[in-house]
Amino acid sequence: KSLYNNFLATLNTQWQDHKGCQCKSLKMFLCFFPGYMDRVYVKNNKVDEVQDLGLKLFKELVVNHPPIKTHLTSTLLDMVSKERRGEIVDRGAVKATCEMLMALGIKTRTVYEENFEQPFLEVSGEFFKMESQQFLAENSASVYVKKVEARIKEEAERAKHYLDLSSEGPITNVVERELISVHMKTIVEMENSGVVYMLKNDKQDDLKCMYGLLQRVEAVCSVCAML
Repeated sequence: KSLYNNFLATLNTQWQDHKGCQCKSLKMFLCFFPGYMDRVYVKNNKVDEVQDLGLKLFKELVVNHPPIKTHLTSTLLDMVSKERRGEIVDRGAVKATCEMLMALGIKTRTVYEENFEQPFLEVSGEFFKMESQQFLAENSASVYVKKVEARIKEEAERAKHYLDLSSEGPITNVVERELISVHMKTIVEMENSGVVYMLKNDKQDDLKCMYGLLQRVEAVCSVCAML
């Protein structure tokens, strides 16, 4: 019951307990056999170092355990989704979980990518695809541009604050693809608000914002060819 009611908190507590026990055990062993295990036994027998072995065991027995693995991914995705809708979520719990996944990769991003980033980018792509349709239906070109700028900033801040920082580039690429590249022609040619309207009505601030947005996807030359 605790696992599913406070899933991330419970998992992170187990992770901290595991690290604490592993650290104590390693220190105790080194008191009796200083430097022997990793420098001699591991090297001669070509096996994992003690610390790496502990990480692999936690990954296989806990994080990759089917019910936990599935619930972990869905919980993280659900929390990001809730925050995008304006709800308050426990950022600290998400951050601690992402840090755990990165640590379990042992100097690689594979565990983080498999358990979070890949499904996160896929779900985000679908979310932004739907959001772009809503933005286009309800807003002028200048307002659309401002909403996209705000969304890019929000996603970058999310990566910096509680995801792994390495996710900032990939999620920004997804936002730019779904909100800018796919709809570039539609935004530029919007009747009574697109680039032609901005030029005719000397909307310099709006043109500057539009230029900045299109420059993100290196589309300025393409837009000039449309005019």
